[in-house]
Amino acid sequence: DTRVPEVLDAFSEELRRIVTLLEKALADVEKTETLPEAGKSVDPEQLKPMLAKLHGLLSDSDGDAVDYLEEISTDLQSAVSKSEMNRLAAKIGQYDFDEAVEVLEKMAGNLNISLEE
Repeated sequence: DTRVPEVLDAFSEELRRIVTLLEKALADVEKTETLPEAGKSVDPEQLKPMLAKLHGLLSDSDGDAVDYLEEISTDLQSAVSKSEMNRLAAKIGQYDFDEAVEVLEKMAGNLNISLEE
């Protein structure tokens, strides 16, 4: 098939983006885990629509979840621990959407956010 090189190039580019996202998410893994800093926390009501959208993308096994996590990561990092964020980023980066949904649901529960429609 003449499209094989084109598909491989697209796959390689996507894989590079995922690795970069994971490296950013795991950069602080050696540091002691800390809870979100007081004063930098985000109101759970602001997070609810973000988490609901991410939940929908993950439930649909939509690859756009990778980009969306990157988009909301700053807000999310201010509300959850580094280990929770790293776990979520790793599952999404591995396209393990079923596991990512479980991590996200637990994270939302810890924030008292319902992801029910």
